[in-house]
Amino acid sequence: MTVVLATAAALGFRRLPAHWRRVLQATFYLPVVVPGIVTGIALVFWFKRVGIPLGYPSILIAHVVHAFPYALAVILSSFASLDPRLEEVSQDLGATPWRTFWRVTFQLVRPGLLGGALLAFTLSFDKFVLTFFVAGGGVITLPLEIHSLVRFLISPVVNAIAADLHPEVPRTRAAWRRS
Repeated sequence: MTVVLATAAALGFRRLPAHWRRVLQATFYLPVVVPGIVTGIALVFWFKRVGIPLGYPSILIAHVVHAFPYALAVILSSFASLDPRLEEVSQDLGATPWRTFWRVTFQLVRPGLLGGALLAFTLSFDKFVLTFFVAGGGVITLPLEIHSLVRFLISPVVNAIAADLHPEVPRTRAAWRRS
């Protein structure tokens, strides 16, 4: 969802004058400088005011708000290297704007979209504090589960997860025997 919104914003930025583009980019980059705890508390108040229940919808919105500026930066850099003449040529040859987007623009910015998606996923996965505030009762995500396992009891599951993520730990039986 973050990549779709960031792509739409990047497409809109291309049509704006340079002054308005800088003003809107500065506005969109605000969540980067605000700490996660402040964002989490502010979003909880906003969810209560608007009437959005705490749970999976609030987690999704919070993570989109947090990851959007990072994905937007990557996707905008991908659009900056795009030559607008290629789109003009496509439309001059009879392609509709929609077909031009899918056959030309999308194909050229696809690496930036993938990079933005991977960055958004990584940042979202790491935001424990934000998830902690907006999750509500009864909703368990992997970072919340790991935190509860570490906090309340030392479980071998946490060690297994940490060992699986550590690059120097051998992962196969043959590698275990050699070490």
